[in-house]
Amino acid sequence: MNKGDRRWNILLDEMCRFGRVRCVSWLTEARFTSSESYPAKLNALPIVSQLLSTRKALLKKTMDLANEVRGLLKVFGVRLPRTVKHRSFDGLVRPMIEMDDVLSHVITPLLYARTVLLQHFLELQPTHC
Repeated sequence: MNKGDRRWNILLDEMCRFGRVRCVSWLTEARFTSSESYPAKLNALPIVSQLLSTRKALLKKTMDLANEVRGLLKVFGVRLPRTVKHRSFDGLVRPMIEMDDVLSHVITPLLYARTVLLQHFLELQPTHC
């Protein structure tokens, strides 16, 4: 039985009323923030924190895609050096995959997505004054 079912709620209510189970706050009413207060809360967060969070997410996804490409290359018997800089990753992988049509067809979209994410990450790099 699904816990979100009406029958489940009736069963819990009966169990609480007859004392078989100590009533817990499972059936409390949910509180929602009004739509008017949402922008005020969003503006209260420092913009620097939001930018850092965005940069961190973009870098993580870029690294995830790079690791996915490494894993796919490993299946085909191609190993990359242990450390490759973010900007030189694409230039290192493309010549390796151009030899095989299947490999190229599989990995090229991942490289494209990784390149776009990396470009957006680099746009958010802080500039030193």
